[in-house]
Amino acid sequence: MNYYLHRALFKVGLFKRINVRLTTIINKRRFTIPLINEAGYYNLTASEPWFQGLLQDLFLAKKGAFIDVGMNIGQTLLKVASLDPERHFIGFEPNPLCYLTCRGIIKANHLVNYNIFPCGLSDQTSLLTLYIDKDYSSGGSVLKDFRKDMKRYNQQLNIPVFVGDDIKAIQNESDIAVIKADVEGAELEVINGLKNTISRTHPFVVLEILPVYNVSDENGIYRKKRQDELLAFLHNAAYKLYFIDEKNLQLVLLREIDVHSDMHKTNYLFVHETDTSLINLFSLFSLRK
Repeated sequence: MNYYLHRALFKVGLFKRINVRLTTIINKRRFTIPLINEAGYYNLTASEPWFQGLLQDLFLAKKGAFIDVGMNIGQTLLKVASLDPERHFIGFEPNPLCYLTCRGIIKANHLVNYNIFPCGLSDQTSLLTLYIDKDYSSGGSVLKDFRKDMKRYNQQLNIPVFVGDDIKAIQNESDIAVIKADVEGAELEVINGLKNTISRTHPFVVLEILPVYNVSDENGIYRKKRQDELLAFLHNAAYKLYFIDEKNLQLVLLREIDVHSDMHKTNYLFVHETDTSLINLFSLFSLRK
């Protein structure tokens, strides 16, 4: 009953006018979800069971901190807290409303070892423009030329970005288990800025890499060049590329990412060559049992 009531209130826009706290169950744990100007609502409905299963396998395989680049409204933060609430969590989110939502989740649920920053990561310290379509946009990008049609992403935020390797909270972690980045095309800069950390700790790297639809136009050429540079960097760092098959709950070893337009093929796992034997132990992901 509560679900349908909340859905109705969301559809009529009531959550845009009032700030409330609601609760949800994730992985058999109850969480309080603050809604600030509607941001946070989708934490009540979005489950992504494939990602929960993958994280469970990654955490069983490797000790160390979890780095979340592009927290948005805390979807991944909540999954980490539901699976391993004592694990160190270091998060980065430059969108002020999304950052405050994540901060509210941490405070409302008394999460310890959660250290988050109101900024983005890149390969240089700078002020950039974040192009968004709404206040808590999950599709915001700092790359103006990443999408062909920018009419939808017509709102702009000035945001700070820093080199990940320069962040003391990251430097102080002797072990880092996972780096996850969902940054709408800016994965190349994020990973370049974390190259020393990756070389030092060999974490699992989970990236959303949006499709290169074709290479017959300027946009496709631009995106393919960036994708190739990213894959070359990780290959040279002795990482293997796996496609995360969300539908069949399995990992598929790849040499490269083909040009395609399938939005169900956007999530990839990179595993250091010293850890590839662990892949055979994954159940992908616990959910296939």
